Amino acid sequence: RREDRGGNDTIMATKSSGLSTLQKRIVIGAFLGTFFVNVGRRDLNSVLSSFLEDLNLQKTQYGILGSCLSASFALSKLFGGVIADTYATPIVMIRVALLIAGLASVLFSMTSSFYLFTLYWTLNGIAQGISWIPVAKLLGRYFHESERATYWAIASSAQTLGGASIAIIGGWSASIYGWRDTMLSCGIIIVLSAFMVNYLWKETDSIEKSGFESPQKSKLEEEGSDSRTHVAPVNTVQLVFSNPNSWLLAIAAFSLYIVRTTILDWVVLILIEEKGQDTVAASSCIFWFEISGFIGGFVSSVLSDRVWLGNRIPILMYFSVGCVLTSVAFWMSSSTSYLANVGLLSLLGFFVYCPQTLIGVAATEIVDKTATGTILGLVGAFSGTGAVFAGVPVGWIREFYGWNSVYICIISFSTVMTVMFIIVHSSVFQQQKRRGD
Repeated sequence: RREDRGGNDTIMATKSSGLSTLQKRIVIGAFLGTFFVNVGRRDLNSVLSSFLEDLNLQKTQYGILGSCLSASFALSKLFGGVIADTYATPIVMIRVALLIAGLASVLFSMTSSFYLFTLYWTLNGIAQGISWIPVAKLLGRYFHESERATYWAIASSAQTLGGASIAIIGGWSASIYGWRDTMLSCGIIIVLSAFMVNYLWKETDSIEKSGFESPQKSKLEEEGSDSRTHVAPVNTVQLVFSNPNSWLLAIAAFSLYIVRTTILDWVVLILIEEKGQDTVAASSCIFWFEISGFIGGFVSSVLSDRVWLGNRIPILMYFSVGCVLTSVAFWMSSSTSYLANVGLLSLLGFFVYCPQTLIGVAATEIVDKTATGTILGLVGAFSGTGAVFAGVPVGWIREFYGWNSVYICIISFSTVMTVMFIIVHSSVFQQQKRRGD
């Protein structure tokens, strides 16, 4: 019996060690996949001047390309989430996303037809929309809720780093080699990255068959039912759409992306026209907004893991209140001081990027793990719609009602986001109380 017990202990130790190794591979693959897919999203921006000048295109035509990408991004989020829960495994989805994003850049570099530009950039939007879903599913499946947000923040930081890297390298490359060679090179590298992530994640499809267990049990398992005895498939769409908290978080995401995208798209002009800043100073304020947001996302993620022990909603509430108060302070401030404006925008970025980082984590944790892709799709679709609203509609509001209306828009949607988090927090608290009773 002692020998048997020792053998079992050895097996358990091997399994534990294997899972730890797999977790590292998942995080590295998530970071690399997110990094390179965002290179594909931003590579056109980095060569934009050369692209428009070479083909004699108007900025409005570039705007059409951006709108096509945003629209296909939002739609693919929704449908991609459902597909991820019912048909495709994470490794298949990330492979498809990277291959499409890479091929879109390659094909884009080889044509001069605006119609083909539109087609390829729409395909790129589809790739961007489905790329985060497999990352989120694996992080949710193989990391405990007390550590999940920290690794989620590490993976999502690749979005910022990927965009920043291609902005610098792509601009330099375009000035020397031209926009076509730059986008062609980016596309080839992105395609190759699909094989790299495939290698890192190759064990995930068969991991449960090998005897490993996910740290995250589904709600069905937690309630005492054996998932292996469930032969009837779970209707993930019904599971998500019938949950009021899903819609509340989706509305919060819609509001969040209006706030974030409005700041990124319009604050430079606000700083120049309203706050007395020159172009360089105004642009640097956005840089510090992003850097502070990067820090805020990490800080909030670690706090939600270590202090709130995996409960995301309280810190989402507190940071969204901070977003409202800082937005009001930015509106009320009449200072033309660079330090005052960069300080307020840095603080605003710190508060905005908490929900930016954690809202997806919170969404996956309010439903059964079998429906994480579907709820990420729903929240992502609302996010994309919010980003679209922050473009032309906010521009129209500014044109007819002035900059004060843009301030009010930011404050109003920050408030809506806060109210949504408060309602979700109350709902989750009542559910936990009923389980305790």
